[in-house]
Amino acid sequence: MKSTDDRKLFGTPIGAAAAAGNIATIPPVQATAGDGKASVALGFPPETFVARAAGGEPPRGQDMNGLLNLLSSAISVLQTGYLGPFDADFAQNIGGYPAGALVGGSTPGAFWVSTADANVSTPGAAGATWQSLFAGYATQDWAGGAFISSSYGISQTSDYAGRSLFMREENPVFGYVGPNGLVWLALPTVAQMEAETTARTNADATLQSSINTEAQTRLLADNTLHGQINDEATARASAITTLTSSLAAEATARTSADATLQTHVAAEATARQAADNTLNTTKANLSGGNTLTGQQTITGNQYATVGVYTEVTGSTYDTDLIKGTSPNGTIYQIALREYAGSHYSMLHYIYDGTNFSIYELPQTAYNGGRLLCPAGTGAVLSDLPTSGTLAGGYYTKIGNVLTQTFSVSVSDQNTVTFPIAFSATPVPPQITIGERVDRDNAVYNVTATGFQVYIVGSGPVTITVSVTGV
Repeated sequence: MKSTDDRKLFGTPIGAAAAAGNIATIPPVQATAGDGKASVALGFPPETFVARAAGGEPPRGQDMNGLLNLLSSAISVLQTGYLGPFDADFAQNIGGYPAGALVGGSTPGAFWVSTADANVSTPGAAGATWQSLFAGYATQDWAGGAFISSSYGISQTSDYAGRSLFMREENPVFGYVGPNGLVWLALPTVAQMEAETTARTNADATLQSSINTEAQTRLLADNTLHGQINDEATARASAITTLTSSLAAEATARTSADATLQTHVAAEATARQAADNTLNTTKANLSGGNTLTGQQTITGNQYATVGVYTEVTGSTYDTDLIKGTSPNGTIYQIALREYAGSHYSMLHYIYDGTNFSIYELPQTAYNGGRLLCPAGTGAVLSDLPTSGTLAGGYYTKIGNVLTQTFSVSVSDQNTVTFPIAFSATPVPPQITIGERVDRDNAVYNVTATGFQVYIVGSGPVTITVSVTGV
């Protein structure tokens, strides 16, 4: 923007010459809700945005002229450069003046600057967060008391040309024209110089007295310190004599104690050697090589941490856990067998001098954990046959093989649901029709949960189903 640009000054507000019926005064809030009249709070109210057919009100030209008149009047005030005074109501409405805001004072030429945001305090009041726009500037009264006029006394001629000496109140002032302009120097008076001389003489006398007193104090302190040093030297000499005597006595006592300790150590070594010899002859050796006789009682859990591995077939390995012979001569042995890459089993060997028997208990993952013995493979509870009733019949189960027999009424292409679902598709079911009924039949679409039936003829018929699966 340039200073020569048209500033669009409002000489008169918009609508100033409008007839009274063509311009409205815009109130702060709408006086009657829903009447379509504009306000500062709402502008044009919501009902002016609704079609008249839907119950709305059209916006009024008087309100438009009134709003433009209100805005152009406010702009016209700003264009004059006028800064209004502080307004308490306005401050409350806007939440306080911001920091840096400028308002006029009560007298022309006075201005206040806000030093805080949200400022509602009154300029000039005690504790108010406002300061004068000219705070820190020099005033004429202050300059007259702090400076000397540039024309004071510079009027002498000859050797005193450009120089001046005069009294300013009670102080002589010397002025001259230097290379950079006027220079003014304040000179002391005779009374001031005499007072300074007296003060310095008194200060010198006081200082000399203080020096003499300090010298006497330090001399006394040095004498006292020398006496204390001599006392300390005597005390330390006596302490050294006592310490030397104590060290000699301590050395004698320690030599005697060392001799006694050595005697005790030798006696302890002899006693421990004898105890070790006795222990070796009466206790088991953990590294092996023991021969135990008589009945042995072992309490607590026993673990074989390092087994003796014996290769059996090249792919199986036995770890001996317990070996022994019973009082009647029967030899028994318990071992852990590893089937390489397969599983582990606990083995119990028994040999009575004639017969050699092996009892093997494998992991559950192998053969279901069933016991292997000379008489064959042992059964578990799940191997035992079970039976029971179900809807329309009964069932039997041996191991994991399930057989279901039941009766049900069906028609052609009906689906028959097994009372107990199989885990896989069973063999095709066998069906029979009741006595004195001769109708061709068949089964199809067999699944783990049921099948469909083909019955020639119409109407339902009772069939008996027998099906086996897992």
